Amino acid sequence: RRGQRFTNESGPYDNMPYAAYNQPGKVYAQIFDAGMPEDVQRFHTIGCSVTTRMNPQRQLDIFEEKIEKGLAFKADTLEELADKLGFIGEDKETFLATCARYDELYDMQEDVDFGKPAYRISALRTAPFYGYWLGACLLTTNQGVLVDENARVLDEGRRPMEGLYAAGDAT
Repeated sequence: RRGQRFTNESGPYDNMPYAAYNQPGKVYAQIFDAGMPEDVQRFHTIGCSVTTRMNPQRQLDIFEEKIEKGLAFKADTLEELADKLGFIGEDKETFLATCARYDELYDMQEDVDFGKPAYRISALRTAPFYGYWLGACLLTTNQGVLVDENARVLDEGRRPMEGLYAAGDAT
């Protein structure tokens, strides 16, 4: 909401939602430019993100549907995108400076700010520009809850909590 970059966007799934949760409104803006279809080809992706790499045009088509519904934005300039995303005043200035800084990192091929691998940095220079708001969410737990041999969730005193069980990656 303040227009600033706040984490390495290339980190594990759990890192981004945690970082986003600590942002104002628990949201962040994801932006990219017209180079996305080519950019994603050099990214090593796994899981659900593979679909973007395998068929980036389909992802752009889906994005266009979101734009029509007002859930995402498309602009000819980064300044216009900032307006559509709702940045104003100092936050808009910060957003534009952040985009310019990201282009500097791309030119250097080194993310000295957050340590993102160089092959995952993309320029933000080619119109159209796209953006949308994402919110923090819990995808999984990093440690899980403590359970006993019967999958009963244990309280702080390591006593089973009546009627509460856990399974899978929650344990």
